[in-house]
Amino acid sequence: DFGATGDGATDDTSAIQDAIDSLSSTGGVVYMPPGTYVISSALVLNTRSEKHPSELQSPNTISYA
Repeated sequence: DFGATGDGATDDTSAIQDAIDSLSSTGGVVYMPPGTYVISSALVLNTRSEKHPSELQSPNTISYA
């Protein structure tokens, strides 16, 4: 658990980025239970086939049901 709340009010950007950053060099899955996740800046996804990370521009909130 990296601390994302999914409550629609708390900024979950850092917690989600920490979860992404914790993945091994061979990849993996970040599981996010149902909720509304507030993302205030781009999330960086490290691609395993390139030397430079790619950025995902996210909307202010992402809802999972």
